[in-house]
Amino acid sequence: MSDLTHKIIRAVKWNLAGTLGNQLAQFLVGIILVRLLTPAEFGLVAMLNIFMSIAAVAVDSGYGSALIQKQDLAPIEESSVFFFNLGIAFILYILFWFLAVPIAVFYREPDLVPITRVLSFVFISNALGLVQNSLLSRQLDFKTLGKANILSTILSGIIGVVMAFRGCGVWSLVVYSVFNALSYSALLWVFSAWRPIWAFSRSSMRSMFSYGSKLFFSGLLWAIFDKLDLLFIGRMFSKTALGYYSRAQITQKLPTLSLSTIVSNVTFPAYSSIQDDRVRLREGYRKTIIAVSIVAFPIMFGLLAVSKPLFVVLFTEKWLPSVPYFRILCIVGSLYHLHTLNLNVMKASGRSDLFLLLEATKKFLIFMVLIITCRFGITAILWGQVAVSIISLFLNTYYTRAIINYGLRHQLADIWQFIALSAVAAGIAYFVDSRFIGLSNYIRVLLMMVVGGSIYCGIAYRLNIGGSVDMLKRILSHIRPEKVSVH
Repeated sequence: MSDLTHKIIRAVKWNLAGTLGNQLAQFLVGIILVRLLTPAEFGLVAMLNIFMSIAAVAVDSGYGSALIQKQDLAPIEESSVFFFNLGIAFILYILFWFLAVPIAVFYREPDLVPITRVLSFVFISNALGLVQNSLLSRQLDFKTLGKANILSTILSGIIGVVMAFRGCGVWSLVVYSVFNALSYSALLWVFSAWRPIWAFSRSSMRSMFSYGSKLFFSGLLWAIFDKLDLLFIGRMFSKTALGYYSRAQITQKLPTLSLSTIVSNVTFPAYSSIQDDRVRLREGYRKTIIAVSIVAFPIMFGLLAVSKPLFVVLFTEKWLPSVPYFRILCIVGSLYHLHTLNLNVMKASGRSDLFLLLEATKKFLIFMVLIITCRFGITAILWGQVAVSIISLFLNTYYTRAIINYGLRHQLADIWQFIALSAVAAGIAYFVDSRFIGLSNYIRVLLMMVVGGSIYCGIAYRLNIGGSVDMLKRILSHIRPEKVSVH
């Protein structure tokens, strides 16, 4: 086994443990808060998501990825990025203090003025830990990042839940978000040995600007257009409707973002180290997309099938209006890992120019589709997202084919069996559930998971679809190398 492969496997283990641990903590805190608070209170915070996302990208300015991708990194470059990010964060905090009133007027929600001003402190909190986060990712030290993530979520979750129990309403969500960001950065300072030196180099910033600036503009486009639906829904519909929509979106993104983040965090720095060897890059990417697809497609198809009883079990019946939105979003989510991995090829290859061009094209498409669909309701907006996701897949894979000769046709040839098997397993599970509609929702969820999971795993293993058996052997050999016996 090569040294790079060993590093990637070890990094995946810790990244998986850290991400799943953090997501579990967030999930448990979220369930409690959803049960205690109202859709309208979640809708208020969701109204600010687009502004928070834009500011987060502006604070990073693309230099976080530049620190990871750059081959030779000097201490003065790291410190320059730190002071630059912190300065931008303070500027944005002051800016949003004054923008709070116009934002509240736009949404016709006066309560957003104090919420915006307090929530904006997240910018400064995030900036304090951005360099440590990038350097630890560069070193594939996801064990440290995982510890910081989990601990910060638990600490902030306790505070948020206590406030919700005491009737603090929407402020439970605001304080939870602010303290989560602050405690995460504080823990990175505790766990990481890196400290800035009192120096700033304009030439160092300029040397990273060519790469980082394109990612910054790409990220800015993503932040604006990924949350643009929230802006339209919050302005055109009620905060309660936005609350239902945002709950469906958050629930759908929990597994998709977790899986994609785990893989992306590891593959970007790892594949950046072999960016000049296109043969190794292509083979590594091919193995990655197969491995992730084995898990991603059955999860999303399964969630689509089990959505109604699952929402009742997790969030109670008051959140049932979110279910139709969630089902459509599961279709979008099933393709998310493909988008992430294809874009990572461009980033790792140093082609941030293509990354920017592609993102600009896709965001213009998102805007046009949103303008057309918003007048027909939230459901129409969601089906528009499905169409955009499919078109974006064609665009993303076009450049992947140009860079490593692994386009959409090759990718579909490797993963179509997982898509078909996931759809069949989810369909059978849904049919079985329809025969037992009178049972408890808890039993229905468990029954569908067992039926669907057994069909998918059994057929995939029996037919060794996509090399499932061989992959299982490799995974088990890294977990328990002395006790592997797969027949």
